[in-house]
Amino acid sequence: MLLLSRRQLFISLALGVFFWLNAALIIRWVGPAVLAEGSPWVPVLLAVTLPLGAFTLLIYRWALGLAWGQLFTPLVLGTSMAMVLDGVALTYFKSLYGSSLEQVQLGAALILFGAGVGQFLAYLLTRRGGEGQ
Repeated sequence: MLLLSRRQLFISLALGVFFWLNAALIIRWVGPAVLAEGSPWVPVLLAVTLPLGAFTLLIYRWALGLAWGQLFTPLVLGTSMAMVLDGVALTYFKSLYGSSLEQVQLGAALILFGAGVGQFLAYLLTRRGGEGQ
């Protein structure tokens, strides 16, 4: 397992907060017109998480100065921070995601899906490149 410096740990967690907050605000912005049961836009948004996940890894790599194969640990830490914030927001600040329960649920599911995609991509890079690459 890769041990991070304090600076790298802080950046990893801060990026988790940054990406979560941006995702939550985008979910609120796209609104009930896009995030509705049966909406054709939901699968599109799920598909968009793949290139966004890759972009997230690029930012982590740039910000931390790590090799591709070293991104799994920092990404898991950042994603964990985002999931904690997601849980707190869903418990106490549902209106952050929108006004309807449906929008809140689909938005939270989209954030969790994106977190999983990012972690899976980081895992693949680690398997492919090794931790020291």
